[in-house]
Amino acid sequence: MNLNTKAIFTTDEFIKSKLVEKLGFKREVSTNFELFIWKREIEEVIENIILIFSSNPNMQESVNYVKENYLIEKFLLVWNSFIVRNQDLEVGDIMIPNSFLDSTWEKALFIDYAVWENYDLNKFWLILNGVSMESNIDLNIENIQEIRENYVCDIIDNDSYKFLSFLNVEEMEKSVVIRVCIEIWTERNNNMFIDNLSNIIEIMI
Repeated sequence: MNLNTKAIFTTDEFIKSKLVEKLGFKREVSTNFELFIWKREIEEVIENIILIFSSNPNMQESVNYVKENYLIEKFLLVWNSFIVRNQDLEVGDIMIPNSFLDSTWEKALFIDYAVWENYDLNKFWLILNGVSMESNIDLNIENIQEIRENYVCDIIDNDSYKFLSFLNVEEMEKSVVIRVCIEIWTERNNNMFIDNLSNIIEIMI
């Protein structure tokens, strides 16, 4: 088993390709999911950092593979979300939610983050804590207004609750969920948040 490894998971093709390009990840595995590795050197210590890209249906397979083959020190979950009801959020902001609801509103998961005292939140357009809800429908600009009228949460996505449900309590305590706020899908083609997102990942990982 590979030791001293930190893992970044995403289901977003655009975020995956930009992180590979910016941070220098090299592809290691390509099956029903892709796994990339980055050997980061800090003060003469080499760290294993892996980036895992999978579709939503293959998410559990990718999580199981990583847990079986790596001893993970930290999980970072990086995706995008639609803003639902939070006047403090703007397109391009990055939220670190701490409460996660499933699509039925009947199940919830919580993460207790404990290391934010030294972060300049405004510098990174970063908003801490909030409620992320899982959607059981595809999210797009056509249906987001209806969602805003019927859902009570800060942001909504298709991945966060599902991913966290694959982790045990100890693994969840090592996790950070990072959500990039978008409004229309063409925002994905805009690089405005990638440098900021990469900087946040480098600090947190």
